Amino acid sequence: YQRRVHGSATPPETVGWMPARVPGTVLTTLLENQQYPAPEFGLNNNLIPDIHETGNDFYTFWFIRKFDIPEIQEGRNVWLNFRGINYKAEIFLNGKRVNNSTHEGMFLRKSFNITPWLRTDAPNTLAVLVLSLIHISEPTRLLSISYAVFCLKKKKKTKKQKE
Repeated sequence: YQRRVHGSATPPETVGWMPARVPGTVLTTLLENQQYPAPEFGLNNNLIPDIHETGNDFYTFWFIRKFDIPEIQEGRNVWLNFRGINYKAEIFLNGKRVNNSTHEGMFLRKSFNITPWLRTDAPNTLAVLVLSLIHISEPTRLLSISYAVFCLKKKKKTKKQKE
């Protein structure tokens, strides 16, 4: 589940949260939950707020997942694998910080040994705080551009090009 942050350092209760697509993006989840109309139609992409205008908090979200692990065999480890967080993440398992420093970079891969924080006697809660790029210097429409549909007219080949 996913929810926008309002200055919180710890995830609040998940009542009223949106189901999130993982793998996916914040924008994918917002679109699937009908928070914005499909950007590939008309000028709908202009309805998606630009981070330059809204600020970083608008695109900062918690992703929460509860899960059970019945047992961990002695001598075995359980790894949490990330295959592309954009742009920063703070990762928590059962209230304990998993990554010592904030994971930072576009779509970097990272694995964490989460064995020490797992519970076998109660549900586990994985909480990932995804933060956008902090420095905003120029107005951009990156979110809109990446989802816009560009229609290009195919140029007819001349006789010379066909040969």
